[in-house]
Amino acid sequence: MKRAIQESLLQLVCARGSTRGLWIYGCLLLVLLGIGSCQDRESGTSCVDHPEICSSGQSCNPLSQACEPAPAATLVLTGISPALGPTSGGVTLELSGQRFLAGATVSIDGVAATQVSVMSETQLVATLPARPGAHGLVPVVVQNPNGQEASRSDLFAYFAGWLAFPEPRFPVGTNPFSVTVGDFNADGKADLAVANSGSGNVGVLLGDGKGGFAAQVPFAVGTAPRSVAVGDFNADGKADLAVANNGSNTVSVLLGDGKGAFAAQVPFAAGTAPNSVVVGDMNGN
Repeated sequence: MKRAIQESLLQLVCARGSTRGLWIYGCLLLVLLGIGSCQDRESGTSCVDHPEICSSGQSCNPLSQACEPAPAATLVLTGISPALGPTSGGVTLELSGQRFLAGATVSIDGVAATQVSVMSETQLVATLPARPGAHGLVPVVVQNPNGQEASRSDLFAYFAGWLAFPEPRFPVGTNPFSVTVGDFNADGKADLAVANSGSGNVGVLLGDGKGGFAAQVPFAVGTAPRSVAVGDFNADGKADLAVANNGSNTVSVLLGDGKGAFAAQVPFAAGTAPNSVVVGDMNGN
């Protein structure tokens, strides 16, 4: 319909019987409206063969073979790098495409990105917004100030920045300084021994083999124990403990009964402020 009206105007203005004034002003109006010109019509010149006849802001319509206003450039989003980002946000993303304009905005999964900067018509950068709970591919929308939008849901995905696991805690003494593992009740399950520096004892926690431990049983040692080690010091096949006591300059030895309990400590003098103890066969016997 629009084209038919344009053609009728062209015929009316460019008709041979038109007055000189009407012809001049009519042709000028046709050019300003981007419909065409009388010269083109009289000469039979086609913009398909001669695209140079179209003025700035016009393009050639191949169907009508006439110059018409050029369509607005389309906003396109073609890529995002990196293609993965943490739900905690804060990562700089580089978006590529066509027709990015200054003042463009970016939203990711419905949340506005920050620090959006248009580098060129084909590149912009933005800071990934935090999106707790998001997972997998999400929609990304770029919007120009003129209202044009480009949206893609296949270019970017969130992943969890960290995974939360249950954190079982087992109370021990004051200021625990060192821990070691052994089987103190000979049930084939790992147990724990903890040097509690602030309370002057070693706490023993018997394991259930499923990741749990019974409440600690404390055994007195020297002052400010800093380190604990497991060994069999009386060759009875049962686990014993050795403890370095930083505050009393001694090493305590506690013989185990194989049932999870230990005899009273026997202290042995050591150097000043011992911080660690290790078990070994020093004399090769």
